[in-house]
Formats: sequence, C-alpha cells, structure tokens
Amino acid sequence: ILFPWTLFSQNHEFGITGGVSYYNGDLNPITPFKKNYFAFGLLYKRNLDFHFSFKLQALNGRVGADDLKSKNGYQLTRNLRFTSPIVELNATGEFNFFAYEPGNPKKYFITPYLFAGLGAFYMNPQTTYNLLQVNLRDLGTEGQYIPELDKKPYKIFQPAVPFGIGLKYNPFRGVALTLEWGMRLTFTDFLDDVSSVYVDPTLLSKYSGKLAVELADQSRSIFVENTGRQRGFEYTKDWFSYAGLQVSVRIPNPKGDCWRFRHKYRFPRIFKKKNTTF
Repeated sequence: ILFPWTLFSQNHEFGITGGVSYYNGDLNPITPFKKNYFAFGLLYKRNLDFHFSFKLQALNGRVGADDLKSKNGYQLTRNLRFTSPIVELNATGEFNFFAYEPGNPKKYFITPYLFAGLGAFYMNPQTTYNLLQVNLRDLGTEGQYIPELDKKPYKIFQPAVPFGIGLKYNPFRGVALTLEWGMRLTFTDFLDDVSSVYVDPTLLSKYSGKLAVELADQSRSIFVENTGRQRGFEYTKDWFSYAGLQVSVRIPNPKGDCWRFRHKYRFPRIFKKKNTTF
C-alpha cells in the first residue's frame, strides 16, 4: 500500500472529521465510550483502486477518567483523576470489503472496511487542585525525579498503532461520508500518570515538593502508610480511541482516472464478432 500509490491513483479526497475520544487504562480498565470528549481533525486520502486507500489524518481531542465514577472498590479508595490533551498524526491503509468508488452515488457507493497503520501523539496528563490545572508529569508523582529510584520522566510524545473498522457511503456526487471507530495501541502506561506503586512521601516531598505528595496519594485508605503498595498496573499499557464521522470531497485528476482504478473490474470480451463474406 505504501509504495505503489504514486504509480496508480488519480483520486484524492480532502475532508474533515468530528466525533469523540476516550481512554482505557488504570482508571478505566474495560468500559468503552466512558467519559467521552469532543475531538475533531483533518484528513487526506488517496484511493489506489476499488479496494485499497492510503490516508493521512490529524486529530485533536482529549481523554480523561475519575476513580470516583467507578463502581470498583479499589478505585473508589484510590481516588485519582486526570485529563490529558491528545494531538495525533497517523498514516493508515484501508481495505474495502466491497468494490467502492468515492463520490459515486450510483455505483460502488457503500462498503464496510478495515484500517491499520502507524501514528504519533502528544499527551500531557493533568489534574485540578484548588481550582488550578496542574501538569502531573512535572511533579513526578511516582518518583521520577528521585535519584535513589533511578526512574526517568515519561515522554509527552509517544508512538501509537491505530486500527479499527468503518463504513463508507456516497450520498451525493463527489461527496463521501465515512463512519469510523478506531483504537490506538500505545507503548506507555503513563497516559493517566498512573503506573506502578506509591513512593515514600518523605523522598517525594524532598525532591518534588508537597504538592506532589498530595496529588500522588489521594487515597481514602485505612492504611496510614501506602509506600510500596499498588497504585497502578505497570504491566499493561494504556489505550485511547476515536469514533467519528468523516466528510470528504473527491478531487479527481483533470486527466481522468487511471486504468487500474476505472477498468480493473470490467470483464474481458470473450466472443469477438467475426467478419464473414458471402
């Protein structure tokens, strides 16, 4: 998909997308579409033929979760919360199950599809303290700035693997509507600033300050000392997802469609008419 696209396609699409983004991780382990945030973006697509497309997309959204919104007893006791902006760039390949031609409402006008690719995103987990928004990464709530623990601060720019499903439909000539839901596999467990265990509050106060101590451990636990106890699940990575509607306009090449796109599915003429002289 990535290499031959410059050779065959004469069909371009430019569009916008709008929908919701959400997160799954330590503060929301299972439930999809929980605590949704509005997300929007731009896209460019190049259609290779009736079944394959290549898409570039930029998305701007937000994710978040709150332990107090959970029914899990452990989470209610832990009492953590966060939000984070998400700015993503991705490149994906799409496979249409049925022959599909974008912007043609009469023929090849609808198909389900699968997509997968690579992307990168920006994150910055935050929380609210005394009506002020605080960047949690700056505090090192799990001891990232304590020399004795030899932990490094997590990066705010991370790679991701987007994949998912969708449905394409042409309502008008030259216009395509796409309903898409995609998940993002990430390689970080700090999208929510929660990963491993509670650190010693004395050390945390020494290197990161009292605010870090207050925001690192907000538990309503019967235990006076939580040092070394589980705060998150460090062996699982966090995910975020986007679901939305895309509206795109097809920009055809003025020289016309290429043979591969327009004529690939025409049946060859088997029986030729012979000239007969009587």
